[in-house]
Amino acid sequence: MYFFFIHKISNYLLNKFKMTVFKVKTVIFPLEMIILFFIIFLSPLSFQEAGFVAGNIDYGIKFIVYLGIPLIVISSSSAIFLKKEDFYHIRYFNFEDKWMFIYLFFIVGIVEETIFRGFLQSYISLYIKGNFFILEYSTILASFIFMFFHLFNVFFKQESIKAFLSMMPSRLIASLILGYGFQISESILYTIIVHNLIDGINIMAVYLKKKKLFK
Repeated sequence: MYFFFIHKISNYLLNKFKMTVFKVKTVIFPLEMIILFFIIFLSPLSFQEAGFVAGNIDYGIKFIVYLGIPLIVISSSSAIFLKKEDFYHIRYFNFEDKWMFIYLFFIVGIVEETIFRGFLQSYISLYIKGNFFILEYSTILASFIFMFFHLFNVFFKQESIKAFLSMMPSRLIASLILGYGFQISESILYTIIVHNLIDGINIMAVYLKKKKLFK
């Protein structure tokens, strides 16, 4: 229901006011967070369990330094291998739209970490206990859901099925690392920082690669 409602609101703004996709995402960000806070309030979770605390600051900083920064570097460096044809499979990139950079650098991590780590991973952990090596089952399950969630990009024609399939491994690995960061720090603050930097620096790397290829 949440995703259906947000999709309807987004389409209305796109058609009524002729906004770009990322401007719409930025404009409705406060509404999304209000709805998410309400969902958490109605759930068995407390806001503390959903990660709205400083958590274990020591583990949080170590996560950013030892896992987050390497993930950011590796992820953004993949832009080196992009070819011209790759840009035709990912349709939501609009490098003329400043709102894309604002959304990816500052907002996307807040929304997605609240949904997938703060709410979903915490909710699953209430009912499914146990670990697979260092990863809790809730971390693994939430990460797979995060990966398949991006099928919406295919349904809404924002990326091709080829692009979705090619990005499945990287999205899963990134989500597992973010999930682990939330697992050990018990806060979404640190995963939000890493998530925003991954998407923001990635888009900058892709932008620079495109300029080089199409100059």
